[in-house]
Amino acid sequence: MEFKYHFARVVLQTLTLTMVYIAFHPVSFLIRWILPKIAAFCGKKDYKKLVERSNVPLASLAYVEANSSILVTATVKGPLPLERLKFAFAETVKRPEYEKMTQIPSPFLGYLFWRADDNFKINQHIEEMEISGSKTNRVDEIKNKLLESGYPMGTSPWRIYLLRNTGSGCDTIFFKFHHSLTDGYSLLHLLVYEICNVDDISKTSDSSTLTERKSIFHRIKSCVQYVLLLLQASIMLSLSSVILPEKNPLHHLPREKMCLNSKFHLVSSQTSLQVVKNAKNQWNCSFPAAVLTGIREALRDAMFALDKRNITREVSPVLISIPTWQSSRKGECITMLNSQLKSKRTEAAPMFMMGQIVGGLPSFLLPFTGYTDVDAVTFCYSDFPGPIRPIDIVGQRVISFDFIANLPIGNMGIMLCASSYQGAWKINLLVDAAIIPENQNAQKFVDSVRDSIVDLAIEKSGGI
Repeated sequence: MEFKYHFARVVLQTLTLTMVYIAFHPVSFLIRWILPKIAAFCGKKDYKKLVERSNVPLASLAYVEANSSILVTATVKGPLPLERLKFAFAETVKRPEYEKMTQIPSPFLGYLFWRADDNFKINQHIEEMEISGSKTNRVDEIKNKLLESGYPMGTSPWRIYLLRNTGSGCDTIFFKFHHSLTDGYSLLHLLVYEICNVDDISKTSDSSTLTERKSIFHRIKSCVQYVLLLLQASIMLSLSSVILPEKNPLHHLPREKMCLNSKFHLVSSQTSLQVVKNAKNQWNCSFPAAVLTGIREALRDAMFALDKRNITREVSPVLISIPTWQSSRKGECITMLNSQLKSKRTEAAPMFMMGQIVGGLPSFLLPFTGYTDVDAVTFCYSDFPGPIRPIDIVGQRVISFDFIANLPIGNMGIMLCASSYQGAWKINLLVDAAIIPENQNAQKFVDSVRDSIVDLAIEKSGGI
């Protein structure tokens, strides 16, 4: 009976969503078609200032292949101030369509633009060339020399050179970049077509009207699309709830079945890692999926609240070992991992570390995949950006967490982990021993924390 109920609900919701989508699709398509046309008409560019442009490499293939660089030239009506060229470049790369390109890393030489390059100095990448003799006759020679030269180590592999008065009152711009930074011709389009076609690029005024116009229409288009999606979703949910109201998955669920065996693993904040003896960290719970969703939302809200307060903890790592279903190798895991971080640890305030022992991502949501039916898990977390260095432990398998999160409450350090195993949720709640008040029993303290999390999860899931 229960299966038929859920099957009927899914069918009705699918049909409702299909009907709403069909009804709104023509309107959405019309808006997506009209808005770009309006933006293109209002942001029409003046191409008179562009005298000559080339979008192909302007040197022999031998130079291009040997140095893995591409050189593009553009001739514009002069005089072109160097500061104006820098401004045009900066304004162009900040546009929404090039937002992702500012984060593209080169596998060999670094990053493309300054947002991801801590050592970026614009004067090292956009500069004026000083040459002697006839400039008009030496342009081809300059191209070959630029392709022959490399890039300084540790800097982004692209350069823009300005050569003044190359003939007929024009200035020439040389765009040179490493081939690994190209994605088709998108980078060529950005550097040559967009920058050189900025309205009156040779003017000294910092006018960004074109950028502002396109940005406004881009935002209007996004807002309209979001409104349409929200309207579709609200109609779908309203109709589905009227046709067949949802049963509360937590209704008639006794509280004692939700917390069957609550024992916790306390971690000391001392420099030398200590684990409370005879303590287990396994928390077996028969949580429905809705409760797990509520816990995840509660943790996410807590993390966002922490970010708003701009709380940072510059502390050294405290290692945490979590044996889930097998405790015989707990001491071995701690010894091996502790030796890995011994040289980096100093006495400081506690900070949790977590991560997959075969490599993970530094995030409070770690989607570990590919590991099931596990025996044990040991993980660590880093508060610094970048991937965690893999730590290989022979014979250990990694638990497939549905989510891992820190739950800071005030100055408390709490970690909550959950995974699905044989139809029940395994909840790991870890509390730093340093945050427990001296006059309060440790077990009662973590019990109160657990109850608070359960209550919050139930509230997020719709209540009992």
